[in-house]
Amino acid sequence: MKRAGFTLLEILLAMALITLGIGWGMTNFRRATRVQELDSSTKRLLQTFSTARAHALSGNKNCEACGAAGGVCGNGDKMLTGWQVSVNINDPSFVLNGYCETVNFTNRLAETIPANITLTSVPARSSIAVIFKPLNQGADFQSTPTIVDQQVAFILRDPVLNLSRTVTVYRSGEVK
Repeated sequence: MKRAGFTLLEILLAMALITLGIGWGMTNFRRATRVQELDSSTKRLLQTFSTARAHALSGNKNCEACGAAGGVCGNGDKMLTGWQVSVNINDPSFVLNGYCETVNFTNRLAETIPANITLTSVPARSSIAVIFKPLNQGADFQSTPTIVDQQVAFILRDPVLNLSRTVTVYRSGEVK
């Protein structure tokens, strides 16, 4: 006699295999999402430092905001101090601004780092301003206490996955 259909055991086994496959897929999806978020945050921070450096190297500034008569560069405007990336470690965020002496001519909003990613620095500080000086004069680090090191490393870390990425800025102005 030929039977039609599946037995209860066969159905339960198939359901168990499907459930295991879905569970495995969800775990890998969550991991991939977290890795992507870490990589994206690292790339945004790296890009912000690279943009600041490029603007400083080229001497890029807003001449009108820096006091140039008629908005024409070289007509009484203040000198470009540099492009600054301010990194807040305690409230993980960073912002890029350009300065002519004390005049901030960009007034950009801070970019935040997702809550599941921690941000630390070496040397350890609660906030650090990296100022890229114009025309390839390197970079300065402003923080309390003063940073005497030749580089600052910003470490973004996902504590759940135990993965980290590092962005390093050197006094020479190099960004890696």
